[in-house]
Amino acid sequence: MIVNLSYEMWRQRLSEAVADADARRSARQFTKPRPPVPPAVHQIAQARAKTLAQSEGAALAQTARL
Repeated sequence: MIVNLSYEMWRQRLSEAVADADARRSARQFTKPRPPVPPAVHQIAQARAKTLAQSEGAALAQTARL
């Protein structure tokens, strides 16, 4: 083991060690985006009730025209 190194020699060995360590590191992991959160049950029920009310209103308006 060499203890008495010059600064230039130490700097060269350090850069070689860093290059060697970079080559051994694994690739960066990329995570998939999370899927969107589905609406809550009460939101689905409200939307369905609103759609049914609109379709019933349209049906009543159509029968009133006849």
